[in-house]
Amino acid sequence: MASGVVFTAHFEGKKNVLVYHMWTQFYLGQKWTNYDAAMGYDECPADRIAFSVTSLDESNLVRSMLPVMELMNNLQVTLLE
Repeated sequence: MASGVVFTAHFEGKKNVLVYHMWTQFYLGQKWTNYDAAMGYDECPADRIAFSVTSLDESNLVRSMLPVMELMNNLQVTLLE
């Protein structure tokens, strides 16, 4: 499971924002594959930045999210067109 931010054109009345998001990563066919059921992607586009990756087998979900939340408070991203 990867967690980080994903770019979205619209979110809660705002345009072109990065929002917190989680998606699945797995090893398939000798390569890492990103799968995002929430956004309907079986191959994720380059619209996300992963800050944390965990198998969740020895940690809980909240503990995996805390470093990302701390980082997002200090994050500044510039989109180049």
